[in-house]
Amino acid sequence: MGSLKKMLSPKTIAFIGSEDREGSIERSILDNLLSSKGRRVFVVSPGIGRMHHLDCYGSVSHIGEHIDLAVIVAPDELIIDIAEECGKKGVEGIIIISAGPKTTPEEKKKFENGIWKIRKDYGMRVIGPDSNGIILPNDSLNTTFLGVNPEPGNIAFISQSSTIGNTMLHWGVDNHIGFSMFVSLGSMVDVDFADLIDLLQEDYFTKSIMLYVEHIKDAKKFLSASRCFARNKPIVVFKPGRYPQSPETLFSRTGLEIGSDAVYDAAFRRVGIVRAKETMDFFDTAKILVSRSLPRGSRLAVITNSGSISIIACDTLAEQKGQLARISEKSMERLRRMMPSYWNENNPFDLFGDADVERYLEAADTCLKDNGVDGILIVYAPAPHCDPGELAKRIAGLSLKIAKPIVAVWMGGQYSHEGFDILKDANIPVYTTPEVAVRACMYMFNYRRNIELLNETPEEIPENKMGLTNHLRAIISNAVKEHKEILTGEDAAGFLNNYEIPLLNKPEPGKETAATEYAVDEWALRSVKDIDFGTVILFISMTGGKRNRAGFAVGLPPLNQVLAKYLMDEAEFRAADKSVMRHMEEVLMNFSRLIVDFPEIAEIEIEIVVTADDKVYAKNVTIQVDKNYQKGIAQYPHLVIMPYPTRYIMPWKLRDGRDVLLRPIRAEDEPLIKEMMSTLSKETLRLRFFVAMEIDHRMLMNFCNTDYDREIAIVAELNEGDKKKIIGGGRLVIEPDSGSGQFALSVHDDFQRHGLGEKFLDITIGIAQDKGLQEIYGIVLTENDKMLKLSRKMGFKPARLPDGITRVSLELD
Repeated sequence: MGSLKKMLSPKTIAFIGSEDREGSIERSILDNLLSSKGRRVFVVSPGIGRMHHLDCYGSVSHIGEHIDLAVIVAPDELIIDIAEECGKKGVEGIIIISAGPKTTPEEKKKFENGIWKIRKDYGMRVIGPDSNGIILPNDSLNTTFLGVNPEPGNIAFISQSSTIGNTMLHWGVDNHIGFSMFVSLGSMVDVDFADLIDLLQEDYFTKSIMLYVEHIKDAKKFLSASRCFARNKPIVVFKPGRYPQSPETLFSRTGLEIGSDAVYDAAFRRVGIVRAKETMDFFDTAKILVSRSLPRGSRLAVITNSGSISIIACDTLAEQKGQLARISEKSMERLRRMMPSYWNENNPFDLFGDADVERYLEAADTCLKDNGVDGILIVYAPAPHCDPGELAKRIAGLSLKIAKPIVAVWMGGQYSHEGFDILKDANIPVYTTPEVAVRACMYMFNYRRNIELLNETPEEIPENKMGLTNHLRAIISNAVKEHKEILTGEDAAGFLNNYEIPLLNKPEPGKETAATEYAVDEWALRSVKDIDFGTVILFISMTGGKRNRAGFAVGLPPLNQVLAKYLMDEAEFRAADKSVMRHMEEVLMNFSRLIVDFPEIAEIEIEIVVTADDKVYAKNVTIQVDKNYQKGIAQYPHLVIMPYPTRYIMPWKLRDGRDVLLRPIRAEDEPLIKEMMSTLSKETLRLRFFVAMEIDHRMLMNFCNTDYDREIAIVAELNEGDKKKIIGGGRLVIEPDSGSGQFALSVHDDFQRHGLGEKFLDITIGIAQDKGLQEIYGIVLTENDKMLKLSRKMGFKPARLPDGITRVSLELD
């Protein structure tokens, strides 16, 4: 397999081009490559003896060294042959700058399929075709033809569009924004967003990622990678296509059908991604999300010396669904003491045009210390009694004392420029208009909220709590045999009854005044299969069977109570009676369980009514069967987010008879894992991790927050009186596209020789079989006799590797 990591940190580069003209794309790329430090560059150009003062090779196969990266600029008809030569040579990866055939979509697809076959045959990684190349400023590597060399920094920018990538890169350079990486993905035949997000997880320089996205190739892979990264560092995405006509334009440009934008929005939120809606917000958001602190909520205190500007800020806050904070009476009394008697005691807090630095500081300090305030927006307009530079210095000092975000608006152009620069240097987000500043506050809040959603992992329904589902599957199976795609009436109602979604009784004949006449609210609850993200849930406000303009939300199953509440909030579902809110939560969660259990269902639509007696009922239900569904190995082929795998929870006994609970790890296990690891012997830690480990919050967070589709850790939980402790664990990490999974085991010193290691290894083998893997393997220190003995006992075959390690493997297929 070619290594993406080696490809992006190459020691040897082959440039394959055919033109040496000054000003050509080839010359520009070669100039940039030759400016790289510490790398050997070889030029391949059949028929040309020398290019740019370098001797040329007739073929990449003639180069006598291993090649980490090849950059290809060639006529379309030669690219396939050149890529094949690179594959045979064992090149780690290639970047194809050329776009390929510009004829019909069919020809373009045929060309891309040819590139993909070579990638599969030789394991060589491919960026492109139609890529601008890559730039790694911290590593002094530029493979592009672009005439810019951005400053080293901590933002990684990955773009699907060559033109947008080029344009925004130039804009970033002009505004002195530093980059850790720039990648132009092009057609994404192989390397995609998820591959690079995974790679950047451990990149020291990268503090945030910016993505320009037109479509997602593999939604499950993308969400899984994004979810892992966003736990520690922000991802900001800019995606066009927010309106109905936009996907048609994207289709005509890319030849690909694009899923619903509302679904993209929901998916981004669900895995912690912040979406910038405007180009000007794109870079800005990536910067502010790595600022000193994030707000706990959206309650904003606005402090200003201009009432007119505060009105503009309030309008933007309302548009962004934020809220003005309500401060306590104690805080209000503190503000009263410094304000004139005619002061309007409302947020925004207008300090008047005669406000000096001390009045600003007192107001800011008061609001920041109030528990009802999540962040403050300080607005300065030029005024004779308040020096903008001095105020900025004092605000910068205040920001170091209190862990709440401060966002500033410094208006007045050149007059306020000194203060603007002081705030910027203090890492306080500062803007020249209140609209942009308020949006920045809301991006910060949305990121914090999205991170909370990211950590919600609803459970599978345990087998002992599952309803009667087999007869329902038989109904669907028979419907497919009878070419009956739609289920209604008793057949459809049976699904709702099984999942405890209450049905409204039909009126008796002659008594047409049905309970629906007393309905006070109407909603539609639907599940559909999106082309990119699989099964999704739609919650829609209705009136007389027609959709209302307001009241619409999209969610990704599975749902738990927190996610159901969030969906209701997004759809603006309101009810005075708390029991109605609780009943609707239950309906949404039960509906989610239904669609999670039945990948055979293409679409369900339920009419929901809230009656005058504060009850929630399903009025009508229609189910559309997915006639193309075929059962495979994957348990949830229709979901892009996996539920917590309760099927792996099991009681077990240690050899001394003590009871333990074996279960998949959870995010909230972090304190228990920290306690276990901090009490392991140095030798046990060394044998598990090979090196000295720093057990910090980030390491523990990554250890406990797993995406169950690609990584499962089983822990052993022991109860000692009222105290729970984790005494060991086994982990399986699935390697995408390879059919393999790597296991690792760890058992606390006090609980070794109790059969836990053997049990963990047996469980990981079973999980690997569930996942349809062909091989499970482990990397073990050759001196670790106990682990090698255990692996041999379980059927693993050892193979010694350099550096004192042994690879043990077990074939499953």
